[in-house]
Amino acid sequence: MRDKVNAMEYFYLTQDKNVSNIVEPQEMTKAINKEYVKNGKFQYMDKEPMQFYVKDKSDNVYPDYIQNPFHLVSDGFKQELDRLQKYIFFKPIVLADIKRMKQVLYWLVIPEIIDCLSSLSEFDKIGSVKKLVIDEKRVGYLKVFKVKGLDEDYIIVDSDVREALLASKMLGVSFVKVSCS
Repeated sequence: MRDKVNAMEYFYLTQDKNVSNIVEPQEMTKAINKEYVKNGKFQYMDKEPMQFYVKDKSDNVYPDYIQNPFHLVSDGFKQELDRLQKYIFFKPIVLADIKRMKQVLYWLVIPEIIDCLSSLSEFDKIGSVKKLVIDEKRVGYLKVFKVKGLDEDYIIVDSDVREALLASKMLGVSFVKVSCS
């Protein structure tokens, strides 16, 4: 077990607000069941590729991480996750820009959901998390996961994953520190 000096740090992924004109996939929520994705029910999803058109803009930016409408990661981002943790569900998603005759491979990422929400977490009146606290002892060996019991669809990564992604200079991803108990 880790002592307080060597305790692991955790972060949730978020879209980098400094990157503008991020590509916008169209019609994804009509074709992919949002509840399956949010609740980790990947056993109901196949691994067949899907293609979606992007909103027509002349200056689309294709970052390594797209947060909405689903968590999509670039091929390089996926390779980093594969290297650091096995058994994450990925579904290939091709984003197509017809006017520019461009196709870019992304991966819908659905990590395991674990019951590690600390009683020290704070929520507002409608159930949105104000302060996320996870119980580090209940995380186990996972480096990438979601937290059971949240309305928010956060992907949590440990400091090893964060450091690897920062070293790879991933475009469009930011990290918000999560408290641990």
